Amino acid sequence: MYIDIYEENSQREVLDQVVNQIIIAILAGPHHTYNYVFNSLSGQEKEDFINKYTTSLDLFPAHFKNRLIDMKEQVYKSSGILIIGMVPERTFSDVNCGLCGFESCQTYNTSNEEKNFCALELMSFSGAISRGMTAAAGMHVSNVLAHSLGVAAKKCGIVDAKVAFGIILDIGVTVKNARQNQMQVNTI
Repeated sequence: MYIDIYEENSQREVLDQVVNQIIIAILAGPHHTYNYVFNSLSGQEKEDFINKYTTSLDLFPAHFKNRLIDMKEQVYKSSGILIIGMVPERTFSDVNCGLCGFESCQTYNTSNEEKNFCALELMSFSGAISRGMTAAAGMHVSNVLAHSLGVAAKKCGIVDAKVAFGIILDIGVTVKNARQNQMQVNTI
């Protein structure tokens, strides 16, 4: 099979294969009380997302606003972005680990009016993200975790989830550019 990596459709095909492998790795672990939502953005979709969050920066707290401004060029030059969201489906009832500060899951479920995240599920979700990024790295795909992109995706309606993260992906010719950009930033 011949793939011209400089051709946009070929890059999208390769990116889709990478994203599928990342999703497989993420789904390989436990997700007891929540489901995932995924949205892969590249090409015009990615540019539209960048434009949407750039024109909505006033909606973001200062930290996220600054991070989104700082990473705009990196996101624009990337091959694509994978947005991963966590959607709670139900709550634990009998684990009683105490990580949330409540003595039992039952107390957590009845006293936690704002329904903050179950600490155990957040750790599980973080582990899933880590598995996905490890899978990407195993395919020699440059990847950067960006919580700010997850926040932007939620605010811009790209993903409907309780919490979301973005992974910036660079394949083929963009990897060299991304590495050069990182080197330039680090040497300034």
